[in-house]
Amino acid sequence: MGPAGPAHPPVRRPRAVRELPQALRPEFRTGDASGVPALPERVRGLRRRRTAGAVRAVAADGISVTSTAADRLLRVWPPGPAAEPSGGTAHRLATGVVVLTCGGEADVQGVTVSTLALASVEPPMVSVALRRTSRALRSLLGTSAFVANVLGSRQEQLARHFARRRRATGVDQLDPGAWAGRTEDGVPVLRGAFGWLVCSVQRTVPVGDHDLLLARVDRAVPGSGAPLLNFAGELHQLPALMPVERD
Repeated sequence: MGPAGPAHPPVRRPRAVRELPQALRPEFRTGDASGVPALPERVRGLRRRRTAGAVRAVAADGISVTSTAADRLLRVWPPGPAAEPSGGTAHRLATGVVVLTCGGEADVQGVTVSTLALASVEPPMVSVALRRTSRALRSLLGTSAFVANVLGSRQEQLARHFARRRRATGVDQLDPGAWAGRTEDGVPVLRGAFGWLVCSVQRTVPVGDHDLLLARVDRAVPGSGAPLLNFAGELHQLPALMPVERD
């Protein structure tokens, strides 16, 4: 007889399955016939995400959920009757005061505006809104260059002069000392401004009852002092600004 084969290991009886404590049983009740345990009761009551843009909220137990109740936290605004016309609030924006000059010494035109704004950094461009019926707009469109004279805090009289509908043309409308000179294109420049932008017209865009004029800044010259501000239809003077040291 040959050698005996290896002995088979003894068969162990399966251990008895321990039951879960009674306190944990409700948390793991069978949810359906598939045998997959249902979620705990505190999670099952939370609503699922309905839309991708829904507001996420945090439940009391710290679980992040989405609830339509969060959409009702903010009340409808503004309250009460219809809001005032937009112009009432828009006129309360603080803006600088600028006189646009164009033309030559004999027929120079000027107009006071508070709508000059930076439109582009590269290339440097500004925008200004003018009424479509204004004489200044026709003058600006008839020339390729103008100067934006950013008025200083002590130039309120100049702002009021160029804001009048009926005003003379040419350099004689002001004292000779009010003019600093003229640009290479022959446009007169006001003296004592907070700053100057020599611009060339690029295009206009109709916007309601105004035309938005876009211009390239060909040269920028800083002045000194403080700017004159327009707020709520009134002109305001600021104290002289201290230079800011930059790193």
